[in-house]
Amino acid sequence: MEEGNTDEREGVARRNTRPATGSEGIWIFVLMDMIVFALIFLVFTSERVRQYEVYRESHQHLNVVFGFANTLILLTSSLFVVQAVQAARRLDARQVSSRLTAALLLGLAFCADKAVEYSVTIGSGIGIATSSFFTFYFAITFIHLAHVLAGMSFMFFFQRNRDRLASDVGYLAGLENVGVFWHFVDLLWIFIYSLLYLT
Repeated sequence: MEEGNTDEREGVARRNTRPATGSEGIWIFVLMDMIVFALIFLVFTSERVRQYEVYRESHQHLNVVFGFANTLILLTSSLFVVQAVQAARRLDARQVSSRLTAALLLGLAFCADKAVEYSVTIGSGIGIATSSFFTFYFAITFIHLAHVLAGMSFMFFFQRNRDRLASDVGYLAGLENVGVFWHFVDLLWIFIYSLLYLT
């Protein structure tokens, strides 16, 4: 019986040696999401050209430290997600759990940083109606924050269900999809950081 379980685990491990690419569905979703954000960025850039002085002055009210901290947080969390997928391919449930936990904690750190930034910004008298720049700022960053929360909920599900790793072939495929989504969220933030905080 024990030998049979070992053979089954080895079979799953062999299947898990394929490249971690994610499913077709997640790539279609990411592509559609990218198109939506690309259109938002295009409108933002058009308005920035039209109201250059307003946008330049408004941009200076943002604290680049908050944005840079969140960039580091998400980049590091993406590394942990990569390690979680690699551990899943080795059928190492303990490592999957620890790496996803680390990524989740960093996701919480991102949310906390964003909450403090919102508080400081609003506390200084700046709101969504202050200028079109801040309308875009609050809208874009809030939508991105919603993506972060969604990614964290997916990671939490796979962290809690790590014991399915050896018996459920779909577990790895699902975790790969979570990885693709989380890397997209990370890449999206890099564009947002560059567009809002650095230009």
